[in-house]
Amino acid sequence: MIKYYRERKGLTQQELAEKIEVSYKTMYNIEKRNNTDVRTAIKIAKELETPIEIIFAKEKKE
Repeated sequence: MIKYYRERKGLTQQELAEKIEVSYKTMYNIEKRNNTDVRTAIKIAKELETPIEIIFAKEKKE
């Protein structure tokens, strides 16, 4: 879900990483695993202007 909201804001992984002050590799791993610590999750949510519970929601598999 992070990728979806990041792309909606027109940001690359690198740009979002810089805005939340983490490395590109860290941002890549956060996006891939859809998991991070609370402080970083708050930064991502603020930057993407989207509630944490939406950004980090697990996609339902049918």
